[in-house]
Amino acid sequence: MGGARKPLAGVETLLLLAVVGVGLAVFITILQATDEIPGATCLPYTEVKFLQDPPVAWGNITFKPPPDDAKCNFCMATQIIISLCFAFICALYRLVTICVEKLDLSLLRILSIPLYLLSAAFALIGSTVLQVGFNNFCGQLTSYSGSDKKCETAEKFIASLPDSPEAEFNFVKELSIATMASWICMGFWLLLSVLTIVSFGAASKKKDSEKIKS
Repeated sequence: MGGARKPLAGVETLLLLAVVGVGLAVFITILQATDEIPGATCLPYTEVKFLQDPPVAWGNITFKPPPDDAKCNFCMATQIIISLCFAFICALYRLVTICVEKLDLSLLRILSIPLYLLSAAFALIGSTVLQVGFNNFCGQLTSYSGSDKKCETAEKFIASLPDSPEAEFNFVKELSIATMASWICMGFWLLLSVLTIVSFGAASKKKDSEKIKS
């Protein structure tokens, strides 16, 4: 790798490591949110109903989980595959190529472009699934009479009800972090795609100029 491309490789490596960190945040926060409310294993797609409106006790609220956890599992599996595994392997490879230039193969450089774009597409799907579920869950949670329609307020309200299993809930914060981090992850993959195209283009121009000189 030429000197002009090393800075690009360094930026690419940092972005890949950032993807690993952000993906880990998405995975952990979704996992944490599943333990917040008993029985609600996929919280963003859990159905909330108030048997009494407004509720005066925890027993006035029912949380019906979805038939399966496929959507939440998809979001977590996506982060494991594209962020924790693929991005980490790519980051290691880029670090190696910075040190050993001859290992920077053009074929792998070309393949990384569609793979990065595919990762961005999966991240987009995962982000959309999370966002839609979170918005729907908050809409149901804030549907009781007298609600100010803020999910954070509803979270504090149900925690204050008699017989509440927890004195304080954190699922709104956790799902907010998961959703935001998922969108950031998608943005990083798009940046990586653009950066790889620019890097490959710069390498091609350098080769052409070397051929002309020779």
